[in-house]
Amino acid sequence: MPRTLEHVPDNLPPELAVTTLAPRLFNQLDVSGTDAPIVRVRVAELPVWTGEVSGCVLAIPFQDPENVGAVLRTAAAFGVTDVILTKEAASPWSFKALRAGGTAALRLNLWRAGPVAELAQQTGAQLVTLSADGAPIDSAVLPADFVLLPGVEGPGLPADLRATALAIPMAGGTESLNAATATAIALYTWYAKGAGG
Repeated sequence: MPRTLEHVPDNLPPELAVTTLAPRLFNQLDVSGTDAPIVRVRVAELPVWTGEVSGCVLAIPFQDPENVGAVLRTAAAFGVTDVILTKEAASPWSFKALRAGGTAALRLNLWRAGPVAELAQQTGAQLVTLSADGAPIDSAVLPADFVLLPGVEGPGLPADLRATALAIPMAGGTESLNAATATAIALYTWYAKGAGG
């Protein structure tokens, strides 16, 4: 089906170039089958995190781009404005991350940092970590300003970061939650306690 300019929104900024593609090329680029205009965005390299913390700053070490995207969407939904992507993290601009996260990556302040093991030295604020063997998060008092750090999928967190970790209480028989799910519950817990609302 040929793509015509009628598919393009009327309110585009004048500096935005519009290119019409041959149907075959469009279909190759429209990998999700949206049949809608495609936007090409050039993004700069993420700035290095400055160490400043206000409210909850989320640190993402996830290697699965779908988990990165899902957590970015959750963070935006619960009032987080700053997100640190550690060295281990998948790109927030990959197709899978963008598909899972929608426009969240464009609405958040994204930062890059070194590996998870060094994050504690990079922040002057309290580091709140998540681990399946931590204390229950629902009874924890979260600080006003902190960095929330879930574990990497699979290996979790280094032992020194698990010592004071918080956990999502679960019924017996389940070893752990998906990293993005655990992070979403932790962010909701913070938000529901009034810190994020």
